[in-house]
Amino acid sequence: MLERWKIRDDAIHIISLIEKPIEDFVEGLGYPLLPKDMRLLDVDVMVQQKTLRSKIKSISKLVEILTEWRHPLTKEIFKKKAIILHIELTDEWALYLKLPFDITRYIALFGMIGAHGIFIFTAPNSRTFVITAYTQSFTQTDQIEVRRLLIEKDNITRTDIENIAELREFTKFSSNLIDKFCEALPYKKVGEGFFNEYHNLFQSLTQKLEKVFPKEFERYGYAQRLLGRLAFLYFLQRKGWLDNDKAYLKKWIGKLK
Repeated sequence: MLERWKIRDDAIHIISLIEKPIEDFVEGLGYPLLPKDMRLLDVDVMVQQKTLRSKIKSISKLVEILTEWRHPLTKEIFKKKAIILHIELTDEWALYLKLPFDITRYIALFGMIGAHGIFIFTAPNSRTFVITAYTQSFTQTDQIEVRRLLIEKDNITRTDIENIAELREFTKFSSNLIDKFCEALPYKKVGEGFFNEYHNLFQSLTQKLEKVFPKEFERYGYAQRLLGRLAFLYFLQRKGWLDNDKAYLKKWIGKLK
């Protein structure tokens, strides 16, 4: 029971951080912020590609931590900076497009020499922000895998909370921070967690349907249809296609309680 309360309180704390301005959000995760007069970067220098640059309003370096990093192939140890950038885009719709991927990839290639970063994208008057992390190939440095977490403050999900909690945990590994940044926002971990919980929910639901459907194939069929339709409704909600409300299901379920 105590563990359950601890998890709940932790989630509430992370949700409260999400509501804060980005600087306070990052500091609340435990990262030391640079002095204000050292944060603002020159967009023209950081991003020289004209199309990308035209979509960026400002770039700020919020965090810079000098740490050691061991090359996984040569085992040599290098000094490397762990950096968190705040990139403000010109409009909100850009957050939902591939632009954060493209900017992350570009800066990782040309603007992060001797460093590795996590990027946070915002837009004016938007209650949505994007966090990107990336992994760069050690043999072909132009190959970069970018991962994205899109957070809507009015529709915070469990996946959002779990990933942000993990970013907070990274502060405990200052000597290994670069590797932790490379592992941030893992697709596989989130995917496995989702399917494990889906499987458990499916099994629980079929058991509770025994009195309604005596035959196993009927219970399985009903449970599969129900969960499939709920997943589809959630997809429509994330797209804003349910009454243009991305918290539509949460509100209606709340009314039914």
